[in-house]
Amino acid sequence: MGKSKYNAEFHPQLARWIVSSGYSDRKLATEFDVRYDTIKRWKKRHEAFATAIREASKLHDENVEGRLLKSALGSDEPELVERVELASPNQEVSVRTKFAVVQPSLAAQKFWLQHRRPDRWREQPDDDEQVYDEVEFLT
Repeated sequence: MGKSKYNAEFHPQLARWIVSSGYSDRKLATEFDVRYDTIKRWKKRHEAFATAIREASKLHDENVEGRLLKSALGSDEPELVERVELASPNQEVSVRTKFAVVQPSLAAQKFWLQHRRPDRWREQPDDDEQVYDEVEFLT
């Protein structure tokens, strides 16, 4: 581990950039070459550092949530799915683009509903009796 002296100009900016990529506080500690306890202490002592991490984390989470929702619902509008720039031997560049309509994802829908509405979409009901009450057994 390196020296753990806090820099008020450097650390909040770098923390914001690292956390906006989806890194956890533990990964942040690794990137700063300090112990995880140091990150926790800096967050308590330096409001700018804590705010930078909180805002970057929130922004990243909102981005993922938006993409999950879009994946669950699909899209009627064609989206760019591939862009390839090809250079020919005489250095002419041609750009090939491919657009596609995003189909809804059943896995994304299931994930979204199980986490947003666990009362209605959980994997296993709390009471097995409730399930059997709704089934008519043939004997």
